[in-house]
Amino acid sequence: MSSPTEFINDMPATKTFGMEVTGTNDGRATARLPLQEKLCFDSGDSSVLHGAAIFALADNAGAAAVMSHFEEPQPAYTIDLRIDYLDAARTALTAEAEVLRYGSVVGVADIIVEDADDNAVSAARGTYRSAR
Repeated sequence: MSSPTEFINDMPATKTFGMEVTGTNDGRATARLPLQEKLCFDSGDSSVLHGAAIFALADNAGAAAVMSHFEEPQPAYTIDLRIDYLDAARTALTAEAEVLRYGSVVGVADIIVEDADDNAVSAARGTYRSAR
């Protein structure tokens, strides 16, 4: 398997959403999602990014952070992801994830998603399982 960044960026779902993991290092990861009309709904005044796209961005960032903590390259499968939506997303987004705890098989990461003005759009906590 390739690096966490390459592995996640090569997934069909990642490409469909147009998102990208931009970096991973020692239990941390960053990812971005450009604002795209196909992922929005019309709120009347402006387009707002659908929550499913925000969820997918947070999930990819959390998985990448956990994968970067593994000693050998392998996927991380989502066991659970809980997300709080804090504000409407009307711009491109950036996610930052950090591993809180990693055991022999399961890792937990916190993920904050921010808009282009550095305002928090969502806060999430994901639990991921190693492939081995």
